[in-house]
Amino acid sequence: MATGTGKKNALIDAEATGDDFKITIKPDFINSFVILYDHASGVNEDQPTSVMGQSLVSEANPNPANETVNFAITSSRENVTVQVFDLLGNMVNTFSSDLGVGTSNVSWNTRDNNGSPVAPGVYTVKLTIGNDIVIRNVVVAR
Repeated sequence: MATGTGKKNALIDAEATGDDFKITIKPDFINSFVILYDHASGVNEDQPTSVMGQSLVSEANPNPANETVNFAITSSRENVTVQVFDLLGNMVNTFSSDLGVGTSNVSWNTRDNNGSPVAPGVYTVKLTIGNDIVIRNVVVAR
């Protein structure tokens, strides 16, 4: 990568120096920024993810999904907010569910906020449990 001053705008600064690349995201942008991770990085997706040492969230099951996708959540929290985004970052569905202490199952019916089935494709599911946030990708195949 060539050395350069990088591109800047009001929300994101990007700078390349030699082989290093630095991205700075302004605090005002954080609340609407979704980070998708690279599955090829060697992360074992079969294992639940520990979030802040308080919650465990399984991977989506089944994945790919046809009608319903489930997440097993082990937590001491009482509520989870689920937001579903398409690949363009548009929120297609949002709902909340009460959790019991221990392991609870949360399901998304692969429908949008209007109750219509979503189109086949990849969706990002953001689960918020208290201050903990977990991101999962779901493939919907009809």
